[in-house]
Amino acid sequence: VTRADMVEALAELLRVCARGGARPWLILDQLHDIDPATLGVVAEAMLAPDVPCLLIMTLPLDGSVPAALQPKSELHELIGLAYYRFAGWV
Repeated sequence: VTRADMVEALAELLRVCARGGARPWLILDQLHDIDPATLGVVAEAMLAPDVPCLLIMTLPLDGSVPAALQPKSELHELIGLAYYRFAGWV
């Protein structure tokens, strides 16, 4: 499967989920464990035309949002959600 096919498949899935006014969420838990190629596919799919999607990421305390997932313009929303895991709280 080519990268372009993966991007289009994810973008189409998000478009289908958005029909009827719903806004799909992508939650990238443990962002630092996700490989760069996968993050690139997610980023490209979210920037595709007509893909209304909310992206939520969990980052370690010292983590940062990869450049591919940072908004390119004010037209794209990006929310980085950082949280901590304490003993007993998952």
